[in-house]
Amino acid sequence: MINVVIVDDDINVINGLKNVFKWEELGANLVMTCKNGKEVIDYMQENNVDLVISDIKMPVMNGIELCKHISVQYPNTSMVIISAYADFEYARETMKYGVEDYILKPINMTKIKSLSEIITKIAKSKDARLKLNAIIHNIDFERNVKNALSVSDSDILKEIIQLDDFYFKAGHQIIKEYYWKMIDILRGFIKETGSEFYEDEEIIKQFGQLNDMQTLRDFTMRTYEEFLDFRSFEKQTSKKTLFEQIRLYIDNNFNDTQLNVNSIAERFNVNPSYLSSMFKNHSSVSLTNYIIDKRIKKAKELLEETNQTVQKITELVGYEDVNYFNRVFKNNVKMTPTEYRKKYKGKV
Repeated sequence: MINVVIVDDDINVINGLKNVFKWEELGANLVMTCKNGKEVIDYMQENNVDLVISDIKMPVMNGIELCKHISVQYPNTSMVIISAYADFEYARETMKYGVEDYILKPINMTKIKSLSEIITKIAKSKDARLKLNAIIHNIDFERNVKNALSVSDSDILKEIIQLDDFYFKAGHQIIKEYYWKMIDILRGFIKETGSEFYEDEEIIKQFGQLNDMQTLRDFTMRTYEEFLDFRSFEKQTSKKTLFEQIRLYIDNNFNDTQLNVNSIAERFNVNPSYLSSMFKNHSSVSLTNYIIDKRIKKAKELLEETNQTVQKITELVGYEDVNYFNRVFKNNVKMTPTEYRKKYKGKV
């Protein structure tokens, strides 16, 4: 519900407006009637007013002076001027202060309908503004956005950014605050995750230059989409870098008898299942088979080029049990280490 004040030095006009509307059906409460602008200002110092319906010509403080004061001191309060003066200068002057409408007396049914629509619009705007403000300051709002960011749920984020058309009745100021909240949450998430998404100052600079509500929405949507694309690229790059690090580690340590999926996962602080899946996605073989391949390749080299015993070669390529080494070698080469040496090196 919005709070409405009527200002006119003519009691007949006040009574007419008071009685012609079904205020509650319009989403409004008529909270005060005044004879001049000064009375309105005094009342507003202690009370919240959403709409002032005012005459132009009044003693003490006229309608134009009232419009000017309200536009500066109470920018969220709307104004409608009802005047007997069909003077363009009056209308132009009041419009400069952001009045909703300038309605000429006498008030007929068409003008009553127009005024009813204005009151309803302002009531819906306040309702949207209050609800949107509650969303902005709800701790769950930030948590939900960050959760969607953490799993790159573009559908949820799009729904949050789009906003129902209802909320666009709330007005530019609260809409800009909403989208700034979205940008601020993203900035915080970027810092928390250590992302190298483009400079924080650049986001702030671009956002600060925007005023149109649709443009604010489009910018926020585009910024989130660009971040999700960048985050996907970062993850892929990170995975590739991790794969290269692990492959190099295996290449340098395949002769370690304790080398296996679990020991590598522990060293690189990743889940063993994730490690196995990631390695297989970046390689033609599983991590376990890659280790075996490295060991068998080195064993073949030693069998061909040295006189080391099979027992010694077993140890040099990372196995503790020579019988197990023999089985692994035969499964991969289709002959035992001794048979391989005879074939490719001759008798020792």
